[in-house]
Amino acid sequence: MAEILDPIYLILINMKYRNEIDGLRALAILPVVFYHAGFPLFSGGFIGVDIFFVISGFLISSIVIEELENNRFSYANFYERRFRRILPALFLVSITSFIVGWFSLPPTDMQDFSKSLVRAFLFISNVYFYNHSGYFDSATELKPLIHSWSLSVEEQFYIFLPVFLTAISIFRNYLKIAISIVVIFASLITSQILINSNPDAAFYLLHSRLWELMLGVLLRLLLNHHSSLLHNITSSTQNLLGLIGILLIVVPIFCFTPDTAFPGISALPATLGALLIIAYARDDTIAGRLLRNKTLAYIGLISYSTYLWHQPIFSFARHLSTNSVTTFQSILLIGLTLCLSSISWRFIELPFRKSRSIGTKVIWIGTITVSLSALLAGNLGSTDGFKSRFSKAYEEYPSALGVRNKDYCNSNIIHIDGLDLCFFGDLSSTNRIALWGDSHASMLLEALNDQFLNKKIMGVRIIFKKCGPIPSIQLAASKYAMAATHEKCLKEYDKAYKYVSNNTVGTIVSIRWSYHLYPIVGHIDKMHFDNKEGGIEPGKSKAKVAYTESANFSIGEIPKIKALQDFIDQLSSGKSFVLILEPVPEVGWDIPRTNLKHIILNNSPVLKTTITTSYQAYIDRNNFIISFINSLSKPNIFQVHSSDVFCNNLIKNRCVAQSDGISYYTDTNHLSTYGANMLAPKIMDSVPTIFSQ
Repeated sequence: MAEILDPIYLILINMKYRNEIDGLRALAILPVVFYHAGFPLFSGGFIGVDIFFVISGFLISSIVIEELENNRFSYANFYERRFRRILPALFLVSITSFIVGWFSLPPTDMQDFSKSLVRAFLFISNVYFYNHSGYFDSATELKPLIHSWSLSVEEQFYIFLPVFLTAISIFRNYLKIAISIVVIFASLITSQILINSNPDAAFYLLHSRLWELMLGVLLRLLLNHHSSLLHNITSSTQNLLGLIGILLIVVPIFCFTPDTAFPGISALPATLGALLIIAYARDDTIAGRLLRNKTLAYIGLISYSTYLWHQPIFSFARHLSTNSVTTFQSILLIGLTLCLSSISWRFIELPFRKSRSIGTKVIWIGTITVSLSALLAGNLGSTDGFKSRFSKAYEEYPSALGVRNKDYCNSNIIHIDGLDLCFFGDLSSTNRIALWGDSHASMLLEALNDQFLNKKIMGVRIIFKKCGPIPSIQLAASKYAMAATHEKCLKEYDKAYKYVSNNTVGTIVSIRWSYHLYPIVGHIDKMHFDNKEGGIEPGKSKAKVAYTESANFSIGEIPKIKALQDFIDQLSSGKSFVLILEPVPEVGWDIPRTNLKHIILNNSPVLKTTITTSYQAYIDRNNFIISFINSLSKPNIFQVHSSDVFCNNLIKNRCVAQSDGISYYTDTNHLSTYGANMLAPKIMDSVPTIFSQ
């Protein structure tokens, strides 16, 4: 997406400047921007990156091939041009983001930002984000540099491409094309396989994306040596192919969603559409005239700066906004993005691209200096996120900034009987109680540890690293991927059931139920919580499906009820008790972040304000699972009414998230130490009753 070639350089290598390619860039960048702005209509806007990959492969290979054929290729010159093109604008956006982050990001977020800054300048941020987050996770909306993953993919490709083209330059033209086709198919097959086995790797890593860039290379090879095959067709056919190219791009933009298995063969329409446009959308075609529109062409010219600016702008707006960013605010942010993009294109990109303006020596010295500066700043912040910036606030108002529970299972995991287990509480006790769930179980560990010590109980946290907390319910993907995941996880669940039956007196189940059951028509229409009062948890919804008896997967209500029933039946099949926590009230607002915003922006935080949400919103969100839990009638199944602790006490029909300067949450839905310590006694009130039976 970084590549815009200088018209003068194009003349030197006998290429005509293609304004319609600028229009194609606009067709790529605008959906990306609208997608990250949160406009539902552009649910597949992420495919714009794939179009950029094709364009980059085509244009960069054009340069390298021409220089190789004329014995003028130089690695030093090649990478100097890459640095001129990519680094100046990247550094401007990064340093601006660092400054804004210094004054606005909480330490944990600043720590993540610093780590991503280092990887962005090492051009390995795609590997970093692969290891730390999925592209469609809710947290990515708050990561200012998440979009740098694609720059890293391109830079890694720029290492591969000259070597590849040099190696095949000794072959005849048909062999060059054949070898390129083999590489494309190998990468595409790899991508499709990874979608089923490791979708994050398929999305982020070069070997899964290489085929998209190589499509552009293949087109350049065909145009160089077999252009007659492409252009000796009638004008009406060229018109049709150009319009088909636009259609292949536009349809996925509006039809794809974050649930679409991607990239793999799902990326073929957009990438083939880009190829058809590059090949056939010439001056005298309808598609060419559409894409040569002056407004589109200009947006294409500033597309690299637009790509760099848009994510930090949206990210910081979400960080600084108490409520969710409105549609009107998003439109204003897009306007700001385009303004800053125009400025950085005119005064940063253009001057640095021209060697007459800024010499080679300056570029190399500047590249080294800028990169080292970014690496130094990033490394300094990677330790604690410059926590000292707000040391006074954390010292004076620790309870308002969401004291996090200690997760004893970060470093105390023991592998037993094929399971990852973490022991807490009284480790000498013969009475063991299992803790089963997701992060809503982990948030209780510290509080339950203290309770279990007092009651002389050993706790056993069962950890499912790759499998969901509810057996037979998993993330929607391709049928093959879901079947493979179900088969693998089924074995892990069976081991967990046997361990619970043979080694514990009971199981406490704590799960963010509605999140993992989404969607259920008429009951759960959103994965993330909306408190109906402006607090909307960020994130893209990702459907969960249930395995059915017919070996299919369904988002329907009946299969999910059966999966829940089978789950509880398995846990309660023996003498062990099952203690089920009804959902902990979600908030919608990130309470500690809201408090820190008051500290940062007002210098006199309103920490004594009571923050509450609607009890009715809680019931509407969780009525499905509450009704299911209430329907369970086995004598060894018990429940804890979590809402009794937080709702209808201080204020009728309201659930309290903060009171007297104390936040009960660490974010939008996880309990803080204070909140967990409020809930833990309620849990323990049921446990002695069970033991006495």
